[in-house]
Amino acid sequence: MTETKAGVLPEPPEKSLKRGRPRKTNRMGGETMETIAQAAAAVLVREGGGRFTLEKVAREAGITKGTLLYHFHDKEQLLQLLMNRYADRLTARLEEGVAAAREKGTAGADETAAGFAEWYRRFREEKAGYTNFGLMILTLSATDEQLRAR
Repeated sequence: MTETKAGVLPEPPEKSLKRGRPRKTNRMGGETMETIAQAAAAVLVREGGGRFTLEKVAREAGITKGTLLYHFHDKEQLLQLLMNRYADRLTARLEEGVAAAREKGTAGADETAAGFAEWYRRFREEKAGYTNFGLMILTLSATDEQLRAR
């Protein structure tokens, strides 16, 4: 015990161990966010925009809704991530198409149109699931100004 002018103060208690499972901290945060994003895309394709819920995403990802909300504060934030990824992918694909058109010498005066034609040739070879995802995220953007902005 420590003595002061006001009297005797008790010693601070020793730190005790918390009960339950040890916390993993945020060392797996990036992996968890990727798992959530993949689960969200799967739920969006399977259920559509009208039946897309955070509960379904959490269940698909194998996590609790609390964990999901730790990484994404609301449904809009999660959908914004999906839209950004989709837009980035489309932009990269178009740039690849333009580069391929230049290589082939078919770019001509309108590189964007030639790039789109090359992109479309490759697009037809992709899995239909990604096309369905694009359709769903673009459908949601019709009624959501934040998604549409991108």
